Amino acid sequence: MPPSTRRAGVPVDSEERNLAALTKRVLCAHAPPGKSIEEVLPALSSSPKVDLQLYGFISIILRDFVQSWYQKITPDHEFIDEIVLVIAHCTLSLEQRIRQLDLETLLLEEAPALLENHVKDYRVALERQSTALYPYATVNEIFHSMQPHPALISSPESERLYLKMLGSGVLAALLPPEDIQSDCERLLVREILSNMVLWNVVDRLSEPHMIFELITKVVTILAAPNKIKAADVSHAKSTEIMTFLQSQSPEPIKKPDDPDQSILRTLSSTAMTYLEHAYTFVSGAAIIARHASASLVSLWKEPPRELPKRRKPILKLSVWKTLVTLFSLDRRQPWLLGSIQLASTPLTEQPPGSLIDNYLSHVFQQAVLNEAVLIRILSIARNTLFPNGTLAPPRVYPTEDEKMLIQKQAELAIWNATPDIIKSMYMPASKDEQLREIGESLAFLRSRSCNKHLIYRLLDLLVSRLVPEMLEG
Repeated sequence: MPPSTRRAGVPVDSEERNLAALTKRVLCAHAPPGKSIEEVLPALSSSPKVDLQLYGFISIILRDFVQSWYQKITPDHEFIDEIVLVIAHCTLSLEQRIRQLDLETLLLEEAPALLENHVKDYRVALERQSTALYPYATVNEIFHSMQPHPALISSPESERLYLKMLGSGVLAALLPPEDIQSDCERLLVREILSNMVLWNVVDRLSEPHMIFELITKVVTILAAPNKIKAADVSHAKSTEIMTFLQSQSPEPIKKPDDPDQSILRTLSSTAMTYLEHAYTFVSGAAIIARHASASLVSLWKEPPRELPKRRKPILKLSVWKTLVTLFSLDRRQPWLLGSIQLASTPLTEQPPGSLIDNYLSHVFQQAVLNEAVLIRILSIARNTLFPNGTLAPPRVYPTEDEKMLIQKQAELAIWNATPDIIKSMYMPASKDEQLREIGESLAFLRSRSCNKHLIYRLLDLLVSRLVPEMLEG
């Protein structure tokens, strides 16, 4: 299988240069001098920059778990080359499946519904602890009885067996027929996928401090992409992150009360509030009109691309209900969810609903099916799972104080990313109380055992949508 032809991607920053150097050192050491990665290695996707990120993963895994013992047997490189070709075939097949996937239903309906169910069950388990129903059971044991999973029945061996079965099913759908018939090749690739990739990913993502670090990185980057990069957000720079997250515009100095000045300030602030709302409305209407006109022009010039049909409009998907449950707004403001559903009814069932839904779908597709976003996510995942380019722990396991600091960073990141109008309408008045409520909303992530349940169920959902053949079998 010769390498696929594609446009060369030139590394432009230090991270890409480091990835290119790592890939050449591990996978292209036998290549003639002057050959680029694109000329030696097969394409993993339709994007050279995405390929560079993926080859960063592959280089680390093959270097630490295959070459470490294979090079002691023989200096031959054809075995590694064949593994890379098999992985390339799988990733290209996986990309085609992702393009046919209904991402709106998966990310805005099914995954949020699963998360909401997890949060509710965790809170119920917390309430039932030390009661007559469960006098001696722990929260983890109560939660496991409510959400049993075959991978978590007895011991780590059940997890490894489950991941092997999962890897076998995925490879049976992605590998070419001639590779499936080779028992040696199939078992080797399965072991790499299940024991070296999925096992490490599930084990590391189950750690509460790891999840909080990911939340801080993702939210901080999305909220201020020009101020801080993914590679800059690390545990070693927790002090700088804390300062960055806590930075706010200085509050005006309060002066002694003056009745006349107080009235003027009230009137001016009210006028400014109405002006801001009017400006927001006009700006939003202009954006919608611009996208609508662009959509009409594009429809007139070329036929629309066939997209998977959603079961419900975006405004009726479960992501909104999940956010209400996650931040306990249904308990503090029981009327909120009903108000949201009532307000969204004219926007979904009346004639303007299709236009609004198409606009929201366009915004979602642009945000998710975006090369820059995917590259950033892969970079964050690699730096988090394999920091310093190795699977071995690069730093000492965080202490309890460090774990608390990591959690506080995540809470501050969410607080900074929350719009002020949401804080004023649905959260307490003071910042300390708002941060406390955000911390209580994230309490379900503090249990490693319960986190592993969530990771496995999300993994099951993703695999079932990408490889539906496994459900049919």
